[in-house]
Amino acid sequence: MPSPTPSCASHAAIAEAFAHDGPALVEVLVHRRELAMPPTIGLEQATGFGIFMIKAVLSGRGDEIIDLARTNLWR
Repeated sequence: MPSPTPSCASHAAIAEAFAHDGPALVEVLVHRRELAMPPTIGLEQATGFGIFMIKAVLSGRGDEIIDLARTNLWR
């Protein structure tokens, strides 16, 4: 399968994969900090993410948190 980059090409590649008789693989390029969001978020996941953010800020990697927020919150 092709590696689409624009959104409309992604939709076409996914439609082609579903139309294919048998297994299919679609490779889609995403931002390196794109979060994969599950359908629901549990307390354990939220706690783990909070601990990650605190550790990142305390170790001087606050810029990673800002990049993460820019990528996932303001689209």
